[in-house]
Amino acid sequence: MKLSIGENIRRYRQEKGMTQEALAEAIGVSFQAVSRWETGCAYPDIEMIPRIARFFSVSADTLLGIDAASAEERKNEYRLAIRRLQEEGKMEKALALSKEALREFPHDWYLLADFCDFLREEIYQGKTEYLSELRRNCNKIWEHCTDHDLQMKAIELMVCAAQDEEEVEEWIRKSQFGKSAYELRLARYEFREDPEAREQVKERMNLNSIRSVCFNMRPLWCRSASSVQGNRIALQLLDVVSEKNGSDAFLWDYAFFNTRLCAGLFDSGEVEEGYRVMESVVEMLERWFAIPDGTEIPYDCYCFQNLTYTKTPRRFDFFERRQGWEWFDCVRDEERYKALAARVAKCNQTAGKNG
Repeated sequence: MKLSIGENIRRYRQEKGMTQEALAEAIGVSFQAVSRWETGCAYPDIEMIPRIARFFSVSADTLLGIDAASAEERKNEYRLAIRRLQEEGKMEKALALSKEALREFPHDWYLLADFCDFLREEIYQGKTEYLSELRRNCNKIWEHCTDHDLQMKAIELMVCAAQDEEEVEEWIRKSQFGKSAYELRLARYEFREDPEAREQVKERMNLNSIRSVCFNMRPLWCRSASSVQGNRIALQLLDVVSEKNGSDAFLWDYAFFNTRLCAGLFDSGEVEEGYRVMESVVEMLERWFAIPDGTEIPYDCYCFQNLTYTKTPRRFDFFERRQGWEWFDCVRDEERYKALAARVAKCNQTAGKNG
């Protein structure tokens, strides 16, 4: 099928009584570009097709001179032929045919995404010269395609193929409403056949899920008695996954959920038990803040054998907060509470200095 887009651009331009220079200025390209289109030496870039069609008030298919039914039939022929070549192991021929399909249907995002898949495989085989072409096409899909699934595919392709970790992070950040960073990294390490790195990502994903379950286990905005029960269960779950091995990597988690527990205990009238829990929290925090920043702390348990926690400067100011922590209000003015809170405040003063 031969595209007649160049002939159609010339015809529509002449119907409007425009010169090539006037059309070029109207749609934001060079006069030479319009000339090459009309002579059939080149096709407009994929993102230009809708703009030119809108300018002439026609559909993209009409501009291209393609009947919708026959176009779909032709695309399917390409897809079947490409798949057959893949199954036969004739990858170079399949890649060439994919390029030919794109030349015939330069506005088709699905064909472009399939072509990008080929480029990723070529890069995996060591042909890194295809990386810039893959990047250019994935950027086209991300910036101009309105199909969310194809945008997510473009992100995943680049996360898998990118050589530089900074570029990987840039593409991961684009996926705000699609696949999570964990899912994208799993895809990257699976594609690159790196089982050790993939296992680490799976463990971090599992740890994050456990923390999320604990956090949402009857929090402070529930009735205090219900929150107490929920936080006891959260702490029991931490005991299970940590195997009660005493690893400092879990200290912050234990301190946080015990803080929620003692807040609920205070509000429920169980003041003595609340203070007992608060005292244990303060001891945990003093132990935590004594660890030099930057220390690699192994989780040292079955569930997270491959993980370590890097100690970073953090503040623990929940005993100082009032909004959202009103359950402490019943004891805030007591000397015992003030003394314990002061020990935590002293710990916070060392945050970022203990390195």
